[in-house]
Amino acid sequence: MTLTKVVGGVIADTTITSVDILDSTITNAKMAVDPANASNLS
Repeated sequence: MTLTKVVGGVIADTTITSVDILDSTITNAKMAVDPANASNLS
């Protein structure tokens, strides 16, 4: 039972991390498209 809980936690952490990466990618894409944020792409 303990192993199952640990594995479940690891999967959840990975999912959250993947969502964070996706959010960062979308934010960077918006900066690239928006000329007002072009200076942030140094």
